[in-house]
Amino acid sequence: PYPHEDCPIYRTLRDGFARNVEDDSFFRHDGSSLAVEFTSAPLRDEQGRILGAVVSFHDIEERRQAEQAIRSQSSLLSSAQRLARMGSWELDLNSGRLSWSDSTCELFGIDPADFRGTLAHFESFLLAPEDRQALAAAQSRNRHDGDVFEVEYRIRRPDGRVRWMYERGVLELNTENNVARRLGMVMDITERREAEEARMDAQQRLVATLES
Repeated sequence: PYPHEDCPIYRTLRDGFARNVEDDSFFRHDGSSLAVEFTSAPLRDEQGRILGAVVSFHDIEERRQAEQAIRSQSSLLSSAQRLARMGSWELDLNSGRLSWSDSTCELFGIDPADFRGTLAHFESFLLAPEDRQALAAAQSRNRHDGDVFEVEYRIRRPDGRVRWMYERGVLELNTENNVARRLGMVMDITERREAEEARMDAQQRLVATLES
């Protein structure tokens, strides 16, 4: 059942306005449904009176299934990033626009709606000048040599917690073979760095004990 007043085709018959519907369903003779996009346009006589409507449509079932698959894959990727304490990012090198995944925002301790999408906002998290220098050097080498860049740096989250981050990125070219964007991943490696520092401290204490 489809109420007349809710049907775009019926509305076109009543008011004479053409309509385009991007996602609807038609039903085949055997009762199965068909995802469609359609346009409904009025058919008029020489005096302009509405005689009927012309409907043109095409099957979008494959497109709808592809969109559902993309949404499902995006959800799986987001869940995997959160479980791995990992996020993804993309920087448009022409506009300077920086995009973070929700998982990246979570790593940096902010709500996705609060991220301003700029390098300046990202750099405001960086804790130490030497980390800024290391990051800038890695990005410069990546821009000039095209190599994958890897860097570790510290951030201070809005809650005051200091975290170690590992970042890895690559350049991507456009159709004219010009550098268009940089994209990559970032991972929280705080526990690994703390374990390494604890091991080094233990080794130094052992050496000091043996030498005393």
